[in-house]
Amino acid sequence: MKRYSLVVLSLVLILSFTLTATELKQAKVVRVIDGDTIEVKLEANTADVRYIGIDTPETHNGVEHYGKEATEYNKALVGDRTVWLEIGEEARDKYDRLLAYVFLDPAQKSMVNAILVAQGYAEVMTIAPNDKHADLFEELSTDAESDSRGMWAENKEEGDDTATNESVASCQAALNETTQEDFEEVYGIGEGIAGRLVESQPYEGCNSVECLRDRLKEVSYVGATRSEDVLKHFCPELLE
Repeated sequence: MKRYSLVVLSLVLILSFTLTATELKQAKVVRVIDGDTIEVKLEANTADVRYIGIDTPETHNGVEHYGKEATEYNKALVGDRTVWLEIGEEARDKYDRLLAYVFLDPAQKSMVNAILVAQGYAEVMTIAPNDKHADLFEELSTDAESDSRGMWAENKEEGDDTATNESVASCQAALNETTQEDFEEVYGIGEGIAGRLVESQPYEGCNSVECLRDRLKEVSYVGATRSEDVLKHFCPELLE
């Protein structure tokens, strides 16, 4: 697969945000696991690193749509390269992976997490306390979707889902009856996001699945992936 030019992306991202000096750890990428996870050699050991703040389609336990493309793009960005890690405030996840912002340069001009979102290969997934660049990622994701980049181009080609008004109304009612505890059962949704989902009730005025998706995405830090997960959890009949 051809290497992607990073010059233009770097310039765009430099203008998009300013980073303060942060202690970075230099590491060598030894394996790209998927679109948002890599294995690196860090000092004398190897470690799996999960990118903070983003989520790419899965390639394990079933390949999700655009999962292979996201993995290949990640390989083009970081494969066999030296990278610099800014470890998150919460340093590890429940799988003992390091949580980090990953940079292609020690000057922090090219953040891989942001590039993946900006090019439409990743969606936003904010989990406190690692929410330092959440607003930036949301802005980049909105721009990528508006410009039909990456996965968003194919999503538009596929068109809107169709469902009966009765099914949509039933889903809408289910979402309006969902408690904070119920929302927290959905993977990737913590207490903060669940609270905002409840505060946004009632969800009404929709007669299509796409409308419900848009209503959910209006809630802070609920991107396309999380809105889809909510619908799959509470309204699976709409997505059959």
